[in-house]
Amino acid sequence: MLLIVAFCTSYTMQQRKITAIHETVISIFGGMTVGLILRVSGFDSIRDLVNFNYQYFFNLLLPPIILSSGYELHQANFFRNIGTILTFAFAGTFISAVVIGVLLWLYTAISLEGLDVTWIDAISVGATLSATDPVTILAIFNTFKVDPKLYTIIFGESILNDAVAIVIFESAQSAGKKGGGIGMWSLLHGIWYFLSEFFGSLAIGALVGVATALGLKYTYVRRYPNIESSLVVLIAYATYFFAQAIGMSGTWLEKRHPMGEHADSPPQVLSLCFSAASRSNTTPTSTCPAGPS
Repeated sequence: MLLIVAFCTSYTMQQRKITAIHETVISIFGGMTVGLILRVSGFDSIRDLVNFNYQYFFNLLLPPIILSSGYELHQANFFRNIGTILTFAFAGTFISAVVIGVLLWLYTAISLEGLDVTWIDAISVGATLSATDPVTILAIFNTFKVDPKLYTIIFGESILNDAVAIVIFESAQSAGKKGGGIGMWSLLHGIWYFLSEFFGSLAIGALVGVATALGLKYTYVRRYPNIESSLVVLIAYATYFFAQAIGMSGTWLEKRHPMGEHADSPPQVLSLCFSAASRSNTTPTSTCPAGPS
């Protein structure tokens, strides 16, 4: 029912050319309103019926989204603006994590709420909250056809900002286990963890992407669009779950996220994104949608 209302709202807004507010914002507040009504109304049976299982999103809905994003990634713009992207992804995420951690630690030190949060825990929370995914912003950018350079910078930053978050989080957790501060050893541990997961996921994605692209290019599968499209989607799911199965996605998320290994894992997502991006230039156009350019 909520989806029907959301689609009808989107249709009405596009017909009336309403641009003051985006349809995703209305959908978010609509869902929040319905959830609040169900929460205070006491209808437990209805509330249990509409309870959303996170595994449906992370295991079924997320891979096609990442596949589309990888195909739509304009590689020329991405590498042309790699300096800006790295600045926002690394320096910006680091500053955000430190600021959030310091504010949380200072707030709990006042003891207004009776919370006891250590410096290690505060930095870990700061790292967790700093790795943002601007899905709504990118949807708005697509709607209003903004400058492709701006789109590429925001999208590229959202892919890479988990790097610093992983380093900070792992460094803090390593220091917490040893009972000391965040020293050089814990920092090196976090950096090593990131490098192994990042380049491991990159290698998986690139190998699968190139192999898929060559298979689709030098065979006659393109003569059968239904089979071709199905193969692309199934290979995307296979890449996503393969990265999870061989350990490219578990340890950090199990400690970082209450959803455990089924949460939005950066290496898992990176594997699929790199796979889609590496095949986008060589896969026949029948399965390669046009993105911002």
